[in-house]
Amino acid sequence: MIVLDIETEGLCPYYGQRITSIAAKDTNNNDWYEGVGGSEHALIAAFLSWLHKRCSMTHAIVTHNGKNFDVPYIIARFDMLVGQSEPAKGILLRYDHYDTREMAELVGEKWRSLDALSKKYGIKQKSGSGLWAIDLWKQCRHDELLKYNKQDVRVTEQLYIKLKEKIENG
Repeated sequence: MIVLDIETEGLCPYYGQRITSIAAKDTNNNDWYEGVGGSEHALIAAFLSWLHKRCSMTHAIVTHNGKNFDVPYIIARFDMLVGQSEPAKGILLRYDHYDTREMAELVGEKWRSLDALSKKYGIKQKSGSGLWAIDLWKQCRHDELLKYNKQDVRVTEQLYIKLKEKIENG
């Protein structure tokens, strides 16, 4: 699996709210992509290159609300920066995608935040929120932002495992 999370300046990629951090983990070998700051184009391109190198039929992407936010945001920002979204779509959309928000709905959970679900399933909770991540970005505290972003990846991975077990065991 490739567990993925992004941090952004806001909720709308079309009004210049850039991607500030991308963290992703290849669970097969515990290899991380960690990107923060600098050129947004370079950040996205480096992530897509990292992801492309892992492309296989056995990999899947795992996110929390990533089908509705992270993946479309990456595609939209890449399109705005490069003028074409096909390279990003071609890489991101070739994977099966497991979204823990959707998985939670399958086991009867109403839409809940990653933090609320992690608490319910006994997973160590996050240290902040998306709004806190925006503040870290504005204050140029990039190391802390990336640490927070990676923590979201770890929580998402653990939540995926718990929800998968619950779905499989009924």
